[in-house]
Amino acid sequence: MLSYAIFSAILLVFAFPFFNLFPLAWVGLLPLLYALENRNLRQAFGTGYVFGLHFSALLLYSIISITFYGYFLLITYLALFYALFALFTVATRKYTTIPLFLAVPILWTFMEEVMSWGFFGVTLPHLTYSQTTFLPIIQIAAITGPGGIAFILLLVNGLVYESLIVPSWKQKLIYLGSVAIIIAGIFFIGRAVIPPLPEKNEKLEGAIEVAIVQGNIDQDIKWDSAYKDQVYNKYISLSMVANHLKPDIIIWPETSIPFHLGDNPSDLQRIQDFCHNVNTYLLAGIPSRRFNDDSVDTQNSVVLFSPAGELVAKYDKMKLVPFSEHVPFGDDIPILQSIMEEAGHFAPGDKTVIFQFPQGKFGALICFESIFPSIARELIAEGAEFLVIMTNDAWFGTSTLIHQHAAEAILRAVENRTWVVRAANTGISEVIDPYGRVIEKRGVKTSATINATIYPRQEESFYTKYYWLFPGLILLCGGALFILIIIGMVKEYKSHPGKR
Repeated sequence: MLSYAIFSAILLVFAFPFFNLFPLAWVGLLPLLYALENRNLRQAFGTGYVFGLHFSALLLYSIISITFYGYFLLITYLALFYALFALFTVATRKYTTIPLFLAVPILWTFMEEVMSWGFFGVTLPHLTYSQTTFLPIIQIAAITGPGGIAFILLLVNGLVYESLIVPSWKQKLIYLGSVAIIIAGIFFIGRAVIPPLPEKNEKLEGAIEVAIVQGNIDQDIKWDSAYKDQVYNKYISLSMVANHLKPDIIIWPETSIPFHLGDNPSDLQRIQDFCHNVNTYLLAGIPSRRFNDDSVDTQNSVVLFSPAGELVAKYDKMKLVPFSEHVPFGDDIPILQSIMEEAGHFAPGDKTVIFQFPQGKFGALICFESIFPSIARELIAEGAEFLVIMTNDAWFGTSTLIHQHAAEAILRAVENRTWVVRAANTGISEVIDPYGRVIEKRGVKTSATINATIYPRQEESFYTKYYWLFPGLILLCGGALFILIIIGMVKEYKSHPGKR
């Protein structure tokens, strides 16, 4: 039976970006559900763990290039969630009368919600992100957030599985008919809410002209001081090309400026002179330092320069990558620091920042922050009219994780009905409209620029305003399911007191 669980993991991996076989996510859980047939709770936990370990290991293998120990800890940690999903799925069938097709989406969505919490929270394995090329279904995110998409996927998996195991043809037709209605409803309603794109040369009121510079700087030379001038000059030359169309703002990726802010006045003067020469705003990633009473912290920052070269605003990344940018609990457990010696020692920022320039207000997310819906939503709630994501995915080469990371930006746009501009060192840079359509895109391992027209956010989505509603309902349903399982276990124990 373990082979079925592993097969299920492989199917789901192929549903994700890069492979983009998104229909597999609608049926990919069937082998796992079959593997759980007639399993006791201990066997179910083990089967789920094997599934989760293979799924996480295959999907996130690129993390090895950043931190081997962190990768190992992450996949063993994530596998526990899938083990618990399998355990509670079997427990639900054994101790309650809740149908499988309802239990599966509740338990899975509950699991993914909890998976995103805390120091080790992560959303990259969430099934929602396998659907970013299927525009009709992701429109649900504007109401429920990403969890609603996963719920639909698991509901369909559950219904299809029920149709395979019930003996009655009438029941089979009812289940499959329900699947057909769900898919047709999603397709037609989703298509209906997506407006047509403006004509190519049509400029509407409030238009903002943005330029993205994708430097494609190899990670091996990015921080080599011998290449500092080469890196800087490449960004300048590409920016001059992008400036021919007179953008309102030029955007460079995460840590694109190859020196610490404030370290060398002459380096900073070069940036200020550039802004003055092109007469536009520059948003760029740069490492910076925070001076405390008895220590100095390094931070991953974003700075906005005016056309006059003035530093308008600065944001310090708040959500750091565990075991890459910092070691959780490293100060309290010194051995962790020695094991994770390849990890950085960045300090988190302590406040959100809304950048403002004449054309509008926006929020910036740095790399890892873009995978968390709550961070983007908070920026929108604080007044951001569009979002900028800045990242350096050079660590991942040309692997699948680059595509998975980029796909998260599509959901941030749909959830908040806002434009998203994504600037990536080695790609994927892209401009995304409020309905998840990728308007402009540059691929991996290319030096390139993007000039595009975006617009300030026109509406507040239901999710932005009531973000707590769907997750709250899922947590409530999951809690109720847990109580029903306990009640069922107590009843069985009382009726069979000698059975353990």
